[in-house]
Amino acid sequence: MKIKVSAVLFFVFSCFHAQEIIDKDALKKCRMEFNKKICLSDKDNDGFLFYLDKYPDETGSSENFGCPFPDVDNDGILDKDDSCPTIFGPAENNGCPWSDTDGDGILDHEDSCPTVWGAKTNNGCPICNYNHGKQ
Repeated sequence: MKIKVSAVLFFVFSCFHAQEIIDKDALKKCRMEFNKKICLSDKDNDGFLFYLDKYPDETGSSENFGCPFPDVDNDGILDKDDSCPTIFGPAENNGCPWSDTDGDGILDHEDSCPTVWGAKTNNGCPICNYNHGKQ
């Protein structure tokens, strides 16, 4: 009896879990090159069937329709999250390179005086040598 109940439950679950054909033309095109089993599979386990997935061999995001998000500048920050997607930069600066506003060779985030040229030995600030009126 338990086996029959289990078989019926399995059959009911399988019917409700069957793949819905969303784009018959795309499926037909896929089947011309591959078999039905491959076309209805999710090879990369990203939730998009092979015949609908633009990148069936790479896991992608559902918000990008099964495609992986690009990282054009190869800085490890996906372009969708990168403030400077075409220029390499650290994650701490949202994917943008650190700037050096005053051109003193000390990056602004490390420069105590980022808008005034200064010496490295003085944390990027100018060194003032005042004689206080003495010669």
